[in-house]
Amino acid sequence: MLLVQQQAEINAKKQELASVEQQIKIQEIKNDDLRNALGSGQSDYIEKAARESLGYSKPGERVFVNIAGK
Repeated sequence: MLLVQQQAEINAKKQELASVEQQIKIQEIKNDDLRNALGSGQSDYIEKAARESLGYSKPGERVFVNIAGK
């Protein structure tokens, strides 16, 4: 009985490991894309990412937020 329970736990951990490994691969691809964008001087892409993801703006720039949700 204990052996069956341990085997089930091992299988669950293997599935969890596979899921985490897949997430790592996806993140590595995203990181490579960002490195390539930085290396190739795609400042438009970097600026867009900084504005949308991080909420950055240029010095002296006024940013308006639509609070109506549209």
